[in-house]
Amino acid sequence: MASVWVPEIKHAAGLNNKKIERWSSNPQWGRIGNPAYWEHDDWGGRNVHRPENTDIVTIGDSLTYGTSVASTENWPMQLALLTGSNVYNIGIGATNPVDYMNLFDVALNFKPEYVIVALWLGNDFVMKAGEIDRLSQEFPELLQDTDYNLASRVQFESSWSDEYNHFKDNCGVD
Repeated sequence: MASVWVPEIKHAAGLNNKKIERWSSNPQWGRIGNPAYWEHDDWGGRNVHRPENTDIVTIGDSLTYGTSVASTENWPMQLALLTGSNVYNIGIGATNPVDYMNLFDVALNFKPEYVIVALWLGNDFVMKAGEIDRLSQEFPELLQDTDYNLASRVQFESSWSDEYNHFKDNCGVD
């Protein structure tokens, strides 16, 4: 007979009628999951618990977090089920590559064999002016004239279609 594991429920509905916010912020890592939220571990990842180490760490936005699906159905959990690997999910909604660079340091704490950074071209390269300034200060080499020139490959405009067309025209995407 198979056994079924049931996660500990941190906050039962209706006990204090106080809404627990899903997201929080950390001065070092930026936007993170709220550790008090019932589906999050003590670091704010959408995981049952925070392991000492893991085989794979996934970083990404709401698609990696699994915003519209149960925590057992997000793609990092499916990756774990398909491969038999231990996977730690650091998917955080409304984040982008600047945030992913900060979260990469978090990922290395787990001594993973692999770190998978999931990019979604639909909005991951839409950055606010403050994020562009922060990126240029923290990683000036990315904005210099090199083979990987972030400023020339990403157009910081307000509409998705302009950004997609710029990406498509400059990166050989059909």
